[in-house]
Amino acid sequence: MENEKKCVCLKILLDVNKERIWKALTDPSLTEKHMCNCQLHSSCEINSDALWKQKNEDETFTTHEEAKVFEYSPYNKLRFLIFHNSDQYDIKESELNFTLEDQSTGVLLKIEQGNFPQTPEGKQLFEECLAGWNFVSEDLITSIKELT
Repeated sequence: MENEKKCVCLKILLDVNKERIWKALTDPSLTEKHMCNCQLHSSCEINSDALWKQKNEDETFTTHEEAKVFEYSPYNKLRFLIFHNSDQYDIKESELNFTLEDQSTGVLLKIEQGNFPQTPEGKQLFEECLAGWNFVSEDLITSIKELT
């Protein structure tokens, strides 16, 4: 269907507890290790701002991504509305969801981003998001496993 939306979806099964995964997703000093040197700055309260900021050499910060927190259920779900500030696309928003689910062999981390329309722009942004999440997922897994 032409009106169908596309979402990037990564599923990572980890043999650790939810607390370790949650910490890697929300602690600025840890997000910096796997989110392209960007720290997540947010109270994580519903409707609060969420900013991914990159630290500059002079210790100032540059905002890389802006978002609003839609849902916050500690150790279970964190949902954002991401605002795309690129002049390259007419698509200005996408959802980003982190969901943690207990499994018999660990915890399943689901990362979903999207609602990209089936347009050439939507398909290109989908491909870029997929490449981005594939790029950072290895560092995310390493960060989680290194936590004690």
